[in-house]
Amino acid sequence: MMTYKQWLFAAALLLSGPTLLPFTLEAIVLIEIIGMAGVVALYSAYSQWLFKHPLTVRACEVATSLDIQPQRVITKPDLRSLHYLFPHYLPINTLLVSAIVTTFLFRLSGTL
Repeated sequence: MMTYKQWLFAAALLLSGPTLLPFTLEAIVLIEIIGMAGVVALYSAYSQWLFKHPLTVRACEVATSLDIQPQRVITKPDLRSLHYLFPHYLPINTLLVSAIVTTFLFRLSGTL
């Protein structure tokens, strides 16, 4: 529970900003830098967790695997001579990866 002096301090901070506080500009900048470092540390830890998640790893494998990317294997002369390979040349893998990532992000946010 906040005491009377803490409420006065909070009111002075909200009404006047940091000008009435007994801090120098250097101290305020130092506090801001430390706070920003904390935010960066938090988000970098979250991004490391996100990149190591099995669904993210699988999405990257699907996106970069040569055996499921016929667009990189089938050349255009082959496509002209073997026209029935055209459906395999469509960017289905891109749609698959975007669906996996979208589903993962929706699950992460709790929407689905």
